[in-house]
Amino acid sequence: MALPSLFAWVDLVLVGAIFLPSRSLGADGALYSAAATAWLTGADPWDVVERGVRIVAPPPTLVPFVLTSWMPTSVAGFTWVAAGVIFALLAVRALRAPLWWLLFPPLFVAIFHGSIEPLVLALLVIGPGSIAPLLKVYAAIPLIGMRRWRSLALCALFGLVTLVVLPWPQFLSHSSDLVAITESETHGGLSAFGVPLLAVLTLAALGALGPLRASFLVVPALWPLTQFHYAVIALPALIDLPVVAAGASIPLVPYLSALAVIVVAGAEAVTSGLNAGAVTGWSRSLIHRRGRDSAQMAARPERERANG
Repeated sequence: MALPSLFAWVDLVLVGAIFLPSRSLGADGALYSAAATAWLTGADPWDVVERGVRIVAPPPTLVPFVLTSWMPTSVAGFTWVAAGVIFALLAVRALRAPLWWLLFPPLFVAIFHGSIEPLVLALLVIGPGSIAPLLKVYAAIPLIGMRRWRSLALCALFGLVTLVVLPWPQFLSHSSDLVAITESETHGGLSAFGVPLLAVLTLAALGALGPLRASFLVVPALWPLTQFHYAVIALPALIDLPVVAAGASIPLVPYLSALAVIVVAGAEAVTSGLNAGAVTGWSRSLIHRRGRDSAQMAARPERERANG
């Protein structure tokens, strides 16, 4: 019970010390709903400011928030908090994970702020996966790891359509400002990306863990300017990697996910001698599964092999 206890403790600290004083419940849902309203009324979504914050995401991220664009921003924010709970619950149940994974701090943070990460996770786990990279571009990496080429092709097709119907020119006109805002908000990010030696070691460790698990873990461990709640996408792989899950659950401390990945890869190398045949067999079995089954097996490689 050490891991759920850690999750609960971190969540309580975050709520008591940061979230309640800042009144940030539903903040992301409110901001992006207001930005969607601006887009629909002909204004510039990237000029919208809520609580001193602007959106930095590309245009496709606005699309789900059209559903709440007609609401008062506070109501829209609470609506996305509720939606986050539902999406997270569906994803955790589809992965057949214990419900205490809803307390996983990056997931808890995403739900609390009304962010889009729970929806992206549900799309990857349940489907349609082709939509997920449009909302978060790094969601394409697990699709590659699961070899879901059809989903990737559909995503590329949908992406071309967005070039015509979404406000890409406005987004690109803000590109330099948005990069600066992201760098300022993330303080360089939590991953190992900006530390060359650590990045090389992390990349080697991800390679040792195999392409499937690596495809889920690369975002918290190595993605540029990674924020805390980005680790939600790694949940299918973290369910059977408690050390990495613990590292990913500690906010504000950089490199913990990368270091945890290195530790786990080293431990597996020592205990199993890098049993390449087993890893290859696990990866091959996933190629023939799609949607929820792929994500479930990503979370439980050992159990699935044992069950044959």
